[in-house]
Amino acid sequence: MRLFLLLVALPCLALWGAPLPGGYQTSIATAKAKLAAGDIGKASEAGLEALSYSPYSAEAYTVLFDIASADGNKESMLRWGKWLYWAHRYSGHNKDADAIATRINPIWADWNADETVISDWRAEVDKAVKSAAGGDKQYRVAGHLMGKLMDLDPGDEKLQKSYDKLSEKAGEMLSGGAFLAEKVRRKSTKWIAQMDEKHGDLMENPWNKKTKNYEIVTNLGYEFVETVAIVMEDIHKFYRNIYGYKKRAPRLKLVVGAPRSSFDRFCIDVLGSGLPGGVLGWFYDKKMTVAAYQDDTPRFQVTMEELYSTLFHEASHQFMYLLCEKPTKQDPPTWLNEGTASYFEGCELKADGSIVKNKPALLRVREWAQIESGGGHSLEEVISYPGPGSYPGSMYSYGWALVYFLNNYEDQEGRLIYRQPYLDYLKAYTKKNKHNAFELAKEIFVREVEDPEIPNWDAFENRWRIWTQGIVRESKSGAEFASVLQDRTRTYLERGDFERALIAAEQADDKRPEDRETYRLLAHAYLGNGHSGEAAFWMLRHWEKAWAAEAEEEANTAEHWLTENGAKDLVASYIKPTRRALARIERLMDDAQSDNFPVAAMLFASHANQAFGISHNRLEETIADIARVSGQDLRLWIKAYANDATANKQYSDGTDKIRYEEDGILINNHSNYVGPTLLCERPTLRHLAPPYEIQGKVQVDGKNGGEIGLGIGRNNEPKASISLFNGARAQGAIHDITVGQDSGARLSYSKTYVTTLGLKPTQSFNFVIEAKKEGRGKLEVNGRTTELAEEFTRERFVGKLGISAGDEGVCLFSEIEIRAGKPFWPVSTN
Repeated sequence: MRLFLLLVALPCLALWGAPLPGGYQTSIATAKAKLAAGDIGKASEAGLEALSYSPYSAEAYTVLFDIASADGNKESMLRWGKWLYWAHRYSGHNKDADAIATRINPIWADWNADETVISDWRAEVDKAVKSAAGGDKQYRVAGHLMGKLMDLDPGDEKLQKSYDKLSEKAGEMLSGGAFLAEKVRRKSTKWIAQMDEKHGDLMENPWNKKTKNYEIVTNLGYEFVETVAIVMEDIHKFYRNIYGYKKRAPRLKLVVGAPRSSFDRFCIDVLGSGLPGGVLGWFYDKKMTVAAYQDDTPRFQVTMEELYSTLFHEASHQFMYLLCEKPTKQDPPTWLNEGTASYFEGCELKADGSIVKNKPALLRVREWAQIESGGGHSLEEVISYPGPGSYPGSMYSYGWALVYFLNNYEDQEGRLIYRQPYLDYLKAYTKKNKHNAFELAKEIFVREVEDPEIPNWDAFENRWRIWTQGIVRESKSGAEFASVLQDRTRTYLERGDFERALIAAEQADDKRPEDRETYRLLAHAYLGNGHSGEAAFWMLRHWEKAWAAEAEEEANTAEHWLTENGAKDLVASYIKPTRRALARIERLMDDAQSDNFPVAAMLFASHANQAFGISHNRLEETIADIARVSGQDLRLWIKAYANDATANKQYSDGTDKIRYEEDGILINNHSNYVGPTLLCERPTLRHLAPPYEIQGKVQVDGKNGGEIGLGIGRNNEPKASISLFNGARAQGAIHDITVGQDSGARLSYSKTYVTTLGLKPTQSFNFVIEAKKEGRGKLEVNGRTTELAEEFTRERFVGKLGISAGDEGVCLFSEIEIRAGKPFWPVSTN
């Protein structure tokens, strides 16, 4: 279609619909027609195109099997026949599976030898699950192992019921908070959609869920209510620890609405007060309620990440109120109240639903550094600010910085010399005595601490400032800083400070996810804290990573540790059977290649990797080697945006910003407006991790070009991007957090171009982006190729894909497809 800048406004429709039926139906019909006409090549192309729209289509597998049969290609017949067999077998359609088996048997007698191996392995894992969930009470281990079985065989209804029973029995202990990939994912999308529609009104019929310490009322949906229920219970324990609160707290009501209008209606009708537009949430002590909202429209732009930060901040005020204001009828100093609440903004919800605690709050860190560079505030000015209530926005980061310092500064012996003084200062306001906030700070933090290096307040403030500058540097560090955090964890473990060891290890896991050494350290920290079940889970994760990487010394050490620390049954009924299963699979792979069926070897390896939930090095390498020699490729290109016109979206300025056309997706950002980013939400593609490839086309019109965002997280911001400009260049950029000039600003993001590819002047681009397993990768545009810069680390590729148009631009994206770097598993686990 022809691009133009002014678009006719269309009605506002749902952004995401079902996969595009027209594209699939056209492709599958073409495949059948070409097969009937004897055009095997075109038939095969059309069949693969159909799968790109509907990757789990048994009909498409059947057509491709028929195409291979007509061509007499036994390798392809085995590949598509095996996929079709798995699709039926693991969806509970055993009669259909048996029928396809009779068609495959004549090709090669041993085509299904792997099933016996996996069946034997599964029986052993069943025993491991029962042992872990029974007397051992290693619920998280049990959930982890059962998750493998469910991902292998999602059609097993008995297994699903067993998982539900385990979930009810174990509660939060099943996942330690990391449940998003489990409980929520295992609900059908249809059920979730129906329930979310039913509970879509905050005032009339919202979701309502009670936990031990909270009552959650929200219209944000099933995933949110389940997430926030466990997350807030987890952070509740952290609140109690930081505040030193020992009593039972009354249940706090959390009311979270979307959009802003729902929040405003609740505040006025129920709490009796409206709030200014810039307020994201508040704690109302008279009704023991926190109200907050999420609204990603251009007017408000409150992301889910900001919502959680707001909840963590506002819900903490309950404890300051219970300690100080309720019994004494006096307000604590503003720096103590708001600084402590800001401290909890650093707690971060990870993609798996777990919480990273005691992390520096990025907004406050960057804000402090910016204000400090311009002169900043003295601590006396901040501490002495008269209450009650809030203080100027520029002081929030200073209050945070002081509280974070008091709770985290360590002397040379590793002692938290200001932690107890912080509690003593807080305790002073739990009594009816009146205090001068600044004089009390000097008395407790300087004179009572009696540090010979800190003779006066100026020396204290200098120590605080230098230390906080170090936190600023740490916050800007990348994945490499995980090694420093691992060293800290080891030091804490040596000292027997298991609580701080756990926090440091969690931070290391946040900086560099899936690091097996961090998993090992987490195991030791949990064991030291008396949580043997959690410890077994993390040491098991360490073993899996070490075993997959063929780090045998580490794997053997982990097995010994598990045996010595209450998990010998796990070693006997899971680890050793998994080792045996791998050896058996490898022998079958050798036999397959000896019988001239290399594709069968690839399929056996793929089956084992799916069952184990672990991609073993040797299996990965064998698959890659055979693919290069045989030309068979078990990977699959999948359409990232397979929607129709029902997914069009209109924005508040009345302009149709995103429109699905027959020839692609039109994104209109002609008015220098903060344009929309269209996220890829297809179930199999909504979370990407290298290695993977992205390919597609974009036609650009207007001042700037199209952008492909990579590694998009909860904040809806990319960690890296590729921009294709209207003219003669493509550029790769990394995105980093900044803070605007407004001292009360939320986080913003800067873009730094680090890769440039010169092109012939054009408005149309064909592109391929390759994200390599360990980071970096390649960019190919219109036949020209360049390596991505070293700043494209692995972490920047992890997350969602998004496409958008630059300011004053319109882009037509088409044929956007993603291919994972490992074999596709032809059974949907969603």
